Amino acid sequence: MNEVVSDVIGLNMIGAGLMMGLGALGAAIGLGVLSGRFLEGYARQPDLDKSLTSKFFLGAGLTDAVPMISLVFGILIVLGVFPS
Repeated sequence: MNEVVSDVIGLNMIGAGLMMGLGALGAAIGLGVLSGRFLEGYARQPDLDKSLTSKFFLGAGLTDAVPMISLVFGILIVLGVFPS
């Protein structure tokens, strides 16, 4: 019985680590693409700088919310808040 509990705890830790790591990786890729498109749009039409900048920061903020949410859920899994 004790081995089963330790296996479940180990799998929970692996799952939480994957959740936090892949969430951060996805956000990093998304921010890289977003930044590249922002620079490309600014280079094509510099007169739209205020509009592009505000949309860029809105998109960056929403993209950064994803790893924060996955971090919170990962910590909750590690602490055992969710039953297995």
